[in-house]
Amino acid sequence: MSYLYKALTAEQIQTHLHVARHAVVGTITEDGRAQLNTVWFLYEDGMVWLSWFNWSNKYANLLRDGRICLCIPTAYGDGDRQVIIYGNVNRDGMIEQGQPGYNEELDYRMTQQYSKTEELARTTHDGDAKDGPWVQISFMPDRIIGDNYDC
Repeated sequence: MSYLYKALTAEQIQTHLHVARHAVVGTITEDGRAQLNTVWFLYEDGMVWLSWFNWSNKYANLLRDGRICLCIPTAYGDGDRQVIIYGNVNRDGMIEQGQPGYNEELDYRMTQQYSKTEELARTTHDGDAKDGPWVQISFMPDRIIGDNYDC
């Protein structure tokens, strides 16, 4: 079996980003190493939205160095494709829960995207509040590429 690389089209990238998939996010630690974490994300109107606890290392990393990268692969058995998003998050793109501009509705839409039922979305969203506070992270991608190795 021979595998060939083929870039995803802009339309294929958009389709890929609007399916609930876990992303692997990369931030830069204080000593310059990459920190990778799986996260939920929402892609709307050309913006990437994430939501993390304000006590997370990912958040501390972005406060120090705003460079960010997300890799959104397909699940095993669902082809061999991925979309990679590069960007920079500035302080305006990080809003702590309870601060002006924090969008609770956006957080709920993200939870709905990753929940099998509306009841589970509500339970998850309500339960997450006890572990917070949260920070909404948003940025406009600098670059988006899509790879298809399952040609």
